[in-house]
Amino acid sequence: MTGDILTVTLRCSSTEQVNSETFKVRDISIIDDATSQRISVLKDNEDRWMASNVNGDYIGTSCETKPGIIWAKFPAPPVTSRTISLNLPQVAPFDGVPVTR
Repeated sequence: MTGDILTVTLRCSSTEQVNSETFKVRDISIIDDATSQRISVLKDNEDRWMASNVNGDYIGTSCETKPGIIWAKFPAPPVTSRTISLNLPQVAPFDGVPVTR
């Protein structure tokens, strides 16, 4: 976390020859576990998503030959929040992820 921004980075790898995922950025969120508040990916001053591998409103990564990496920036949860849960489409939630300040 830097200042008031939380950056979430994910890495994927696969032994499959074809393994890539694409989904809408607006469907990615974190949940502040202390308040149960859903927090969406930030947008910049030009209304662009603050995330990697974005094409319009979609984010994608390929995990075929090397580890794929995606990241997204969110407003930081309150200082009292010790954990978040990360929600991605078509993936089980990552619950209770520690927030490092």
